[in-house]
Amino acid sequence: MTDRLAVLEKKNRGILITLNEVQVSRIDGIRALATAIQYLIRERRNVAFVFAGLPSMVEDVINDNVLTFLRRA
Repeated sequence: MTDRLAVLEKKNRGILITLNEVQVSRIDGIRALATAIQYLIRERRNVAFVFAGLPSMVEDVINDNVLTFLRRA
């Protein structure tokens, strides 16, 4: 993502990442993605992240001990 953003940002563009049907059963992948996005945001890169799912599933994900970044976001 960093390499792609370097090219896009020269043109005043960025990346929008969407994740639908968030489920706790895929928590390892969500953790990896959220960690990468968190680093990009810290670096002030032009990136946005949108995720959706059933309310109970989203609650389980944002209340995960490792994913406090998503709760704050």
